[in-house]
Amino acid sequence: MATAHPEQPRRDKPVPAVSGPGRDALYRFMVDAAPDLMYVLDAQGRFTFVNGAARHLLGCEPETLLGQHYSSVLVEVDEPCACRCFHERRTGDRATTGMELRLRRVADGEPVHVDVTAVGIYGDGENGAAGQYLGTYGVARDMTQYKKVEALFRHQAHHDALTGLPNRLLFQDRLQQALARARRGGAGITVLFLDLDGFKAVNDGLGHPVGDRILACVAERLGRCLREEDTLARLGGDEFAVLLPEHGREEAGRRVADKCRAALRAPFEVDGKSVRLGVSIGVAVSPDHGDSMEALLEHADTAMYRAKNRAAGRGASW
Repeated sequence: MATAHPEQPRRDKPVPAVSGPGRDALYRFMVDAAPDLMYVLDAQGRFTFVNGAARHLLGCEPETLLGQHYSSVLVEVDEPCACRCFHERRTGDRATTGMELRLRRVADGEPVHVDVTAVGIYGDGENGAAGQYLGTYGVARDMTQYKKVEALFRHQAHHDALTGLPNRLLFQDRLQQALARARRGGAGITVLFLDLDGFKAVNDGLGHPVGDRILACVAERLGRCLREEDTLARLGGDEFAVLLPEHGREEAGRRVADKCRAALRAPFEVDGKSVRLGVSIGVAVSPDHGDSMEALLEHADTAMYRAKNRAAGRGASW
C-alpha cells in the first residue's frame, strides 16, 4: 500500500501577506530591530520617536531621548552643519541624503560617525492641517567602523609600515607645503638625506628580521634629535630624510646632522650582538641650493653620495 505524504507547498504560490493587528506588530518589530537609527523630530527639533538602534549606537534606551532636542546627541562642532539636516523641511529629490555627521554617545561621550538621510513631514488633513510642517523623519547609519578602516588605509598610504614614519609621498607633500610657506615669508628650509653605511651586510649577515629591528631603533633615535615641527621620513630601505621648515641656514642643518651622527654612534644591541653602523648625510638649503622640491632633493641626494664615497669601507660591524 502506498504511503500518503502530506502535500508539499508549491514554491510558486504567493506567500499570504500579514494583515490586521499582526501586521502592525510585525512592522513595529522590524523598525525597532533595524540596525540603523530611525527617528522622528517635532517642528521644534525634539525627539518624538527613536527606534531600538539607540541602544548600540548611542548607548542609551530610546525612551530617554524622547522630548529632548536633537542637539543633545550631537558633537558640538558639528551643530552648524547639522541644523539643516535635523530641521529638514524638504521632501522628494531635494531632501537631505548622505550627510556625514558625528553623534555623541550618551553613555560615554564618544563620537559616532553616521550617514544621515532626512525628509520633512507635512500634515495631510487628518494628521495635522494639510501642508503644515510637522517635523522631520530621518535615518542615521553607523559609519564608525568604515571611518576607522578609511583612516587606517589613509595612514598606510602615507606612512612606512615598519617605523610608522611618513613615507616618501608624505615627505614630498610636506616639503612642497614648507617651500610655499617659505616663499611667502621669505624664510628658507633645510633638507637632510641620511643613508646607513654598510647596512646591506647586516641584512645578509644577521637576517632581515634583525635588520628591521635596527631600522626601527634608528628611526627612534633620529626622532629624538628633532623638533616637534620637523619631519623625519623613511624613504625606503635604509634611507631616511629630514625636513627642517623655516630653518634655512646650512650651519643649522649641519648641527642637526652632527646630532644624528652622534645618536647613531652607540651600538645597537640585538639578539646578544652589538651592531655598529655608520651614516652618510647630505644637506640642502633653500634658496641657496634651489627653491623647488626637485632641486633640493637632487642636491641633498648628491651631497649624501659624496659623503658616502668619502666613507667607503666604513661599513657595519658586530
